[in-house]
Amino acid sequence: MPRGTSAGATYCGGTRQKLIRASTLIMYGDADGVVDPRNSKLLSRRITASQTVVFPGLGHLFFWEEPAQFAKAVSVFLLSGTHDR
Repeated sequence: MPRGTSAGATYCGGTRQKLIRASTLIMYGDADGVVDPRNSKLLSRRITASQTVVFPGLGHLFFWEEPAQFAKAVSVFLLSGTHDR
């Protein structure tokens, strides 16, 4: 098993994400076949200062598939100032 796959398959963060206080942008493609999109929903519930952006119909490489959409989402997050809190 490649190291990346092994690390992802064995990761057990528990509820440590609740300790994250920084504004966090969570992004995912809802057609991701590599990482279950439900993981992003779990993270968004655990990281209270998070914002979630879903890329409908896109997969794990949504940033590659639609770079303009990706750049816009990141820009909006960064320019909103919410990440400074």
